[in-house]
This record gives sequence, C-alpha cells and structure tokens, in this order.
Amino acid sequence: MHNPYSAYNQHSGHQGLSGVPPAHDHYTGGGGGGGGWDSHLTPSTAGLAPQMQMHSGGAAGNPGDWSRDPIPNVTIPDLPSYTPDHFESYQPVRLFNELPSHMTSLAFDDSGQLLAATGLDTDTLYVINCSTAAVAKPCPSKKYGCHLARFVHKNSNHVLFSSTKPDGKDIVRLVDTKKNEFLRYFRGHSGLVTSLEVSPVVDAFVTASLDETVRVWDVRSDNCQGIINMVPGKRGVASVDPTGRVIAVVSQDKQPGPTSLPLIHLFDSRNFDHGPFETQPIYDPTFNYAAAGSLGAPYPTVPPITQIRFSPDGSTCLLTTAHNVHYVVDAFDCKSLARIGSPTAPSPAAPPFSSSEADFAPDSKHIVVANAEEGGNLGVYSYPLPDPRGNDGTVDQMALMQRPPELRNRETRAVCQMDYFGNAPMQRVAFNHALDMFASVSGKQLCFWVPTEKQA
Repeated sequence: MHNPYSAYNQHSGHQGLSGVPPAHDHYTGGGGGGGGWDSHLTPSTAGLAPQMQMHSGGAAGNPGDWSRDPIPNVTIPDLPSYTPDHFESYQPVRLFNELPSHMTSLAFDDSGQLLAATGLDTDTLYVINCSTAAVAKPCPSKKYGCHLARFVHKNSNHVLFSSTKPDGKDIVRLVDTKKNEFLRYFRGHSGLVTSLEVSPVVDAFVTASLDETVRVWDVRSDNCQGIINMVPGKRGVASVDPTGRVIAVVSQDKQPGPTSLPLIHLFDSRNFDHGPFETQPIYDPTFNYAAAGSLGAPYPTVPPITQIRFSPDGSTCLLTTAHNVHYVVDAFDCKSLARIGSPTAPSPAAPPFSSSEADFAPDSKHIVVANAEEGGNLGVYSYPLPDPRGNDGTVDQMALMQRPPELRNRETRAVCQMDYFGNAPMQRVAFNHALDMFASVSGKQLCFWVPTEKQA
C-alpha cells in the first residue's frame, strides 16, 4: 500500500528486537511492506496482518477514506525552543476547588482558549476559559457518564465525549456545551471506549474500545466510516498524526504479561482499508532481552497503555500508561526510543478511565509527566530524538552532529521537577501549545501553570 512516510521509511530496517520471540506471537512477518501477511484473507482484506482486519464504511465513495473533505497538505510550523530555565519558571497560578470531581481527561481547543475536563464523580463535562479562568455552566451526563472529551475544529462549543455507564451503551456523543444539548450520537461500539482522538486537520475522529475494534468517524455523519478488528483478547488505543494522514493503533493483551509485547501499527488514513504499512513491537529499550533470554530470566511487562500522543512535529509518539512509566517511539519506523519513569515491571490492570498521564511540550523535545518518580509532582524529561533523515531516507550524520550534545545522547534525562503541594498525587497533565501553559490534576484539584514572566 501507499506509505505516507515513504520518503523517510527507506532507511527502516528495524524488524523488531532480536531475542524476543514473544514480540512476534501476534502477527506474522516484521514491519510494513506486506511480507508474511496471512494469505487466506478474502480479497477485501488481502494484505492485512492476522491481527487486524478492515471493514470500510466507504466515506464519499472512497473506501478507506475517513472524511468527506480532502485532507489538506499540512506544513509543520517552526517550533519554539524551551530551556530548563523556562520549565523551572512555571508556577501554579489558579486552583479550581469548585470542581468537586476526579478528572479523567483534559483537552484544549485549537485556539488554546478553552479546556475540556471530564469529572468521574459528578459525571460532568466542564469547560474552562484559559485566559479568564471562568468556568462555563457544567454539562452533566448523569445517565451516561463522561470521559475522553475532545473539541471539534469548526465550533469550539461542540465537544465529543465517550460514555462510562451501561445506560450510555458505549456511544460517543457530540454535545453543544453552550446550549447543553446533544447534537449527534455515534453508535457502533459494544464495549467501553478506551480512546477518542480528533484528527488535527479535519473534523474526523478515531475511537478504540474494549470490544476489540477501532473505528473511524466523520463528525457530520452518524455512520462509522470504517472498522479495524483486532484479534480476541486485545485492547487498543488510537491517534492521528499532525498531518492527518497517519492513524496509529496500539494493540495489547487485555491482561498484559511478560510473554507478549504490545504492537504499534501505522495506517494511511486515506487508505486504511489496505492495512498497516508498519507494525512493530513496543518494548523497554533499557532492558537487555537477548541476555535475559539466554539466562532464562523473565521479560518485563509493559503496563496497560492508555493513550497515544504524537509530538507536535510528528516525529515521535508518546505512549502513556496508567502507571509511572511511559514510552517514546519513533513515529516513522516505530522503533522504541526511550522509557520514561519507573523500571518496567508487572503491574495491575489499568483503571477503566485513564488518560492524560503525560504530554509533549510545544518544542517536541521535552515531555511533562504527572507524578514523576524523582520526587516532584511533575517531571520534565528530554528524550532521544529520532535520527534526522536526508532526502534519500538515510540518517543525515551531519545534521545529527550539528545537534547540541544534550540532544545527541540516547538517554532519557530529567530536566527539572515541579513541586505542588496538593491533596493527592498528581495524576493528569495536558500542555496548551497555543498559550504556553499547562493544566494538571491532583485528586479533585485542577490547576493552571504559567511561566513566571507571564503572571504579570
């Protein structure tokens, strides 16, 4: 199939990790390219990994195209440059004690003026003005529950969210927060929705569910535009890259263990019915799997993954978990680059409503993590950047050496910790890339942080 990253993927020879047989238990063959695909699939699903099968809804007469509008060409803008001093200047400036609920998700609108937060205890969607700190009239969803709120592009009063209760019937709803009325219902899932992300460039979105499917939608249509079926026993999360042309899906055992690794799959959003063009295992890059295998030592367990976030420049993916460990993956060849946080170890199942445990800073070179293990309530980390590619797809050694030394190393580094004396450990964090601020959640306390020079 067509690879939207073809200019970059020519260098990709990464076929997983040697010495880790469990990484390949869930699919045949290595990464994208078609080798090893299951030959008994029907013509409509030919070329797909056994792990994934597609059923296209056929938007706009183009099977596999998830939006009625053509995806525009997107140029990644120049990104700001952040220093450790800048991160250390962030201070909590507004504490929202009037929101009596544990927040399960945080998301900003395109302008950065509005924050949507979902309350677990109150089953309520809250919308907050980031400039005035005014809380709009809450949108209760007592009957259905409320999680994974996301703004659409064309109207910041319109917010998508998933249900958390049986009466919600696993339906995604579009609500007008100003009128407090539902505008559309997106039916199809038969299990709890675990992931909901809007395309950065068009009003289309992708969802994943415990029903072992990933679905793609157009905001203007009640009908699902396509389905990715996972094999039984898997759960998934999904996201869309900054260009809107790549859908990333992570599939993982519902009960993770050391005998298997999660897989990350990349799809062309314009032809997702053709199957993934890249598939690789997600592993702990700090662990010597080959040595452990030769000694008969157990492999570490990757905890339940709760969210995929693409960096603003689209070069890396952050895979967050419900525990104090997260992973950074190259967005082009899916190679595992870094582990942030505690050593990977066996862990309990993920809480049913998790997300927003960590986020990229606007510079794409740092990650802000809630409840950092070094002692701060919030930690800021630099991480290994993918090697720069030339026009022929090979590593540009000159560009690599021109990087500052701190960006050439292959280690995750704690830049700073931010202390906040809340009533509970820090659980959620989301960066506002438009206004250079971020929001955090500690227990039932939502807090806004800004650099000190902006407080005046």
